[in-house]
Amino acid sequence: MRKEVSKFLVAFFKKSSNKPGWYLGEPIWKTAQKAGLKSAVFFWPGSEELEKLPNYWMKYNSSTPFRHRIDTVIKWLKLPDDERPSLIQAYFEEPDISGHKHGPDSQAVHDALILMDGVINYLIRRLLEEKLMGCINLILLSDHGTDDIINDIISTMECQSGNSYIAYRKDLVPIRFHYAGSLRMGDVIIKGRPGVCIFQTDEKKESYNRLGDHGYDNRIASMRTIFIAIGPDIAQNRKINSFQNIELYNLFTSPNNGTNGTLFPVLRNPPALPITALDQQTDQCTDKIKIRKCNSSCDCPLMNENYFNCMTVFNSSIRASYQFTGELCSIQLCDAIIHFDKKLQKTVIIEDHYYTLDLARVIVPKIFVDRIWRYVLNETAKYLAKYDKLRFFSGVMYDQDGDGVRDSDDIIK
Repeated sequence: MRKEVSKFLVAFFKKSSNKPGWYLGEPIWKTAQKAGLKSAVFFWPGSEELEKLPNYWMKYNSSTPFRHRIDTVIKWLKLPDDERPSLIQAYFEEPDISGHKHGPDSQAVHDALILMDGVINYLIRRLLEEKLMGCINLILLSDHGTDDIINDIISTMECQSGNSYIAYRKDLVPIRFHYAGSLRMGDVIIKGRPGVCIFQTDEKKESYNRLGDHGYDNRIASMRTIFIAIGPDIAQNRKINSFQNIELYNLFTSPNNGTNGTLFPVLRNPPALPITALDQQTDQCTDKIKIRKCNSSCDCPLMNENYFNCMTVFNSSIRASYQFTGELCSIQLCDAIIHFDKKLQKTVIIEDHYYTLDLARVIVPKIFVDRIWRYVLNETAKYLAKYDKLRFFSGVMYDQDGDGVRDSDDIIK
């Protein structure tokens, strides 16, 4: 195990990296090969890893002209059927390099964008010349945005009350990062605020000469990037909602670690999205509900017979629901909780174990109400105002290995 961990740790990020273990998972060109397809890569981080090489690949050299890269892609597309790759990937360093060196809002980045416009125009022109444009699905994308770097120097691990960075214990890292389960993560994770860089040594700090960088929280607007697609399988003139880059893998392959169906709007003829029923009604029925007057052993009769005394039980444990078509009798001077539904104009007594936890009179610490619960309510109100409709799921979610993914039923058992 120690040997495996060290192999993963030494596979540092480099576009030219050929160390085994660079990808903890499976790169998409390898997935294509396993499906019986050929793949080709003209520079892509990790594409030179010796254990996971694509069928066609080029040794990384940042000085290779962009036009030469495109011409090579065209050559691959013109290969005979039995040699032509079904998946081709090509990487261009701009405007990333200019953004790092001069900052995202610099004239250099503006010039780099003009350069890339010309590169893309050249690609489209070559595809049209070779009559390939209507035969392939072309996707233009980027892996990140860029933010300005703050020039102020912060003292070594100086407490900034969360203004400059946030430190997490490994087991308390936000689940949405999906970090905690990785062998590459240490015991403490420090997340810099936008524009903040963290260095291991003073020497590395002094040698750092960037005005722009990335790697910050992917929810920040400056980290967002582009996605443009055209082709016979791509929907025309369609604008889609923003999404996380992790969803791209599902667009090209079988369901993976994204959310299945998120990018179906990209497709001209998307497959049917499998529907998983959250509620599965069973034949199980609870005991009949008996209602008694306070301090009395006598049953309280219902006002009419239109009352279903059997509950609908869902084995998904999402909710339990009563069905009423009549009103219950009035119970005075009783400690039971009475609920009046304004929409249904019905009064319901809450006296069974299904509702006890929802409405129990439990002493809740003031700090929880003031800091946590009130924050949740305020944030919920903001989301409701913005999105109009919200769907809530509650319950226990088991994640013993800390990978940010729900444990399987076998592990839970």
